[in-house]
Parts: sequence; C-alpha cells; structure tokens
Amino acid sequence: SRYMTLVSPDMRVWYEEKKGEGSKWNPKSAWAKWDEYFKPVKTFGEFKQDSNAVSVVVTETNNFFKLIDRKPAPVQLTWWFNKEQKIEGCLVKSMADSTHTDRLIEFAEWAKKNNSAELEYLMPGGNISPDGDRPQRWEKILMEWRRNADLQLPAEK
Repeated sequence: SRYMTLVSPDMRVWYEEKKGEGSKWNPKSAWAKWDEYFKPVKTFGEFKQDSNAVSVVVTETNNFFKLIDRKPAPVQLTWWFNKEQKIEGCLVKSMADSTHTDRLIEFAEWAKKNNSAELEYLMPGGNISPDGDRPQRWEKILMEWRRNADLQLPAEK
C-alpha cells in the first residue's frame, strides 16, 4: 500500500509506554484484520510536532465497541522518524480514564452460562484473541447476547 513507502522496514510499536525494543509492526497482523472487520471510525485531534516525532489524539469507535456498548475511546498516537524521514516507531497510549466502561464483563458472564466453549475460544486465557475467524464469531455471539438480553442492536453505518 502507499503507506509502506513511509515506514521503515524495521518499524517498532509500543503500547502504553515506550519501553524495551517494542514489537515489529505488521500491517497484516490479526489485529489489523480485526480492525478491518469491525470498521473503525476515527476522529483526529490536532497534530503536534516535536523534533523527530509527531503525535495526535485519536478518538475511535468500531462495530465491536458498539456491540459491547463501549463509548469512543481516545488514544494518543506518537510516531518517531529516522534520518530518512521514515516512521521508525509508534507508541499507542490509551487516554481513557478509569470510568471507561462497557458491557464486556456482562457479556462474558452470560457466555459462561450459555456457551462457555465459544467464550474460551474467543478469549483464551481470559484475553481477547483476534486470530482467524474470531472477529466473525465475536460478532455472531454478541448479536445473540444482545437479542437475549433485550438490548437494542447497534445501527449499521
């Protein structure tokens, strides 16, 4: 894609704090596919430049957030550039406060009683996994839970 010309071949990504060597950026990762499936909508704040870095606060929502009733979440993105002006690193830092709530726990309690095997598949070890067919399966079970709980189904955009 056109973005690949802007990125260093060894771009690294950090989450919450820039510590250690970070993870190698992979534009075809399972999380990238998850994002594509759940159709993110991002609102960008003002970009700020500081020496060899650019940062912005982005507020994002997506269809997964809508299914678990999570409000749009602000995230600060900071990119660092190398001497060739290619992005060599990115920090993704949550700006949400502790009152940031959703219905994921409520869903998980329902799923434990009604489809514990599917819940374990979707959240191995208690953590959301984006791998394989999980985005589609998340959507299916969350729609089932919402219907079962008499919750309004999110409007399609």
